[in-house]
Amino acid sequence: MKADRRPRAAIFALSAALAAACGPLYETTAHRALPAVHGMELELVQVFEQLPPHVANLRHSVICRSPATARLRGDAENGVPPGWALVGSLADVVDPDPTPSAQRRALDEAEMLARQSLLDGPGWLAWDTGYRLDVTLDRCATWARFRPAESLPLREIDTAQARFKCEPLDCAGIAMELTHPMSIRDLRVDLPRGGAQGRIAFTVESRALAGDGLRHVESLNGGRSWKARPVADAAEREAALAPDLR
Repeated sequence: MKADRRPRAAIFALSAALAAACGPLYETTAHRALPAVHGMELELVQVFEQLPPHVANLRHSVICRSPATARLRGDAENGVPPGWALVGSLADVVDPDPTPSAQRRALDEAEMLARQSLLDGPGWLAWDTGYRLDVTLDRCATWARFRPAESLPLREIDTAQARFKCEPLDCAGIAMELTHPMSIRDLRVDLPRGGAQGRIAFTVESRALAGDGLRHVESLNGGRSWKARPVADAAEREAALAPDLR
């Protein structure tokens, strides 16, 4: 005689439902339009995140819409609706004050930081966090990323300033984290045309880089790979080391 498996199946179904109910919850609490740039519509979104058992965060992200993003599925975790793309996210506000006035203040502060991170030019948009640079050459449909620890050869990194951690947790690989931010200057972008894939070039300064910490960085294939060289020209060095007044 076979055992009746229905009670066990019901318990598993109930457990799955409870687990789903206790999972993260995301609620978009505010939208704020940012100035559109070169055919790209921008918004700042605020999302209230509830994590089990009693952790709450207020998240802020910049999102982008253009004809090129029409088929994207969106991302509820970051408040990205279908047809929009995520540009970048700001640091979470942990255990936020739930009042509407506090949420408005948080949105105001996030807008100020977002405007500092956004860079743009004819047909392109960039998001500079201080630790990585994301650039789109196709109106937010896809993004190229520059992050020194991932984008440059190890010889370009001051490994004495780096931290290493297992990734994933079983240490099948090792990830390198750079503790010092970078400063991006003189960002220049040439959009893909003809047979060219697009050029991205800039000067970067960071204590995380080897030697004098100053490099000219360039990609000739739309950000798929990067090359770096020392900045030898005196005028270029002076411009790169000048205070950033953005």
